[in-house]
Amino acid sequence: MSIPIHDGRTNDLYQTLAKCEDLNDMQLFLDRHSEYFTDWKAFINYLLDSGGYSYTQFARLCGISRNTIISWCEDGKIPRSREQFVRIGFAVNMTLNDINDFLQRYGKYPKLNAKNIEDAVTIFSLHSHFNYDQCLELKKHFLSILEHILNERKHSKEYTYFSTNQIESELLTLKSLIDFETFVDKNAKAFANCYVNLSDFIDSYISLNTQHTSESSGTLNGFLRETIDNPRLIAGFNTMVSKLKCHGTIPSRIHLIALGIHLRMTAEDINTMLDFAGMEPLCAKDKLESIILFAAEYAVIQNPEIEFSNAFLLKQYTKNVKLKEKCDSVINRLAITDYKSDSDTDLFEYITQTLFNIDSDITDDLLYLLGKKTKEIPKQS
Repeated sequence: MSIPIHDGRTNDLYQTLAKCEDLNDMQLFLDRHSEYFTDWKAFINYLLDSGGYSYTQFARLCGISRNTIISWCEDGKIPRSREQFVRIGFAVNMTLNDINDFLQRYGKYPKLNAKNIEDAVTIFSLHSHFNYDQCLELKKHFLSILEHILNERKHSKEYTYFSTNQIESELLTLKSLIDFETFVDKNAKAFANCYVNLSDFIDSYISLNTQHTSESSGTLNGFLRETIDNPRLIAGFNTMVSKLKCHGTIPSRIHLIALGIHLRMTAEDINTMLDFAGMEPLCAKDKLESIILFAAEYAVIQNPEIEFSNAFLLKQYTKNVKLKEKCDSVINRLAITDYKSDSDTDLFEYITQTLFNIDSDITDDLLYLLGKKTKEIPKQS
């Protein structure tokens, strides 16, 4: 079954968004292009209609209650977890590429990562045409095997680079469960260091932002205590980063984006962070993200020194060789540009002010995470 997750309009929307010169243009963009924004309700109904499924049939196929399917199709409610999206993918025989697009575009979750043991099992199961229940059994089995291997070898989570594409390519050549067991044994260190690039990137940005502040001691907690007057929010971000480092738990997309804004990341660097997390870049077809794209890119246009400074400092702190090369490219490009900026535009302040000035409820959760709203913190999935 071919799944039309991308309709080809994203690039066109981004080009239109890039032409916005002020907040009025941005508001017009949101109003005029509302029909093109990602619509979960329309997509899930398409899946049922194209397959000829009733609510009851689709519920049985997915192993999800009929009432839940109705809430998706009639009320437009989003599935509560990444695993529910994976269930749907198995149910309608999505390809690996389709499931990855599905997870990123509609779920706002990371794509399947060959360096994550549970995702590796899912990829292997899809490639081997196993069903979802068989995939679950294999996850339990191989999680236990990996834990045994790691305990025996005592792998550390120090920075070690592993090519995700190379590991995925190897994974897709496996023919049997015995092959997969050998694969797990061979790549145990990669599994142990699954999200080391993401951790390194966040740590580098924390160092970048705290280099001249002795009080923060180079820590996220210290930095946030100086910039946010909300202990619960500070604790939430600290827990988020701790879970990433200790357990390989990927934060929700909105929390990652909020952390990026706090750390004064450019739109390009937020996209780099999202890529390390296995997520798609900021998307012009998402209302909230189109606002962030506009504000972050406009702030850099007003003050190009932001981009130069971030690249120059990031290069000093990151351990990722490829990221250092990318920083060099930015530095070289801007170093030969004869610009003089009289602007002292601050990325964080400009983005939050733009979010405030857009008349829409979609900005509320993000504004809270940026310390600008007093409301309940959105729960991570």
